[in-house]
Amino acid sequence: YRLFAKSRASQKLVVIDACRSADGLDRADERPAKDRLAVEDLPEPPEGVVALLSAAPDEASGEPHILGHGAFTYFL
Repeated sequence: YRLFAKSRASQKLVVIDACRSADGLDRADERPAKDRLAVEDLPEPPEGVVALLSAAPDEASGEPHILGHGAFTYFL
């Protein structure tokens, strides 16, 4: 959220297409766990920032291989 502090916009929207469940993590991702973003660890957005996430806590977000990215992003 620090990047948004520089914006003069009164309202900002963050869109995140990611699983919020450990079961939904990409097991093919070979990066160390410490280098991966854990969406469930994101703090609450500050005033003026709205976060729109593709999944509720403990839910997986679909990523059909044919799309090459999340279904949520596709339908945006």
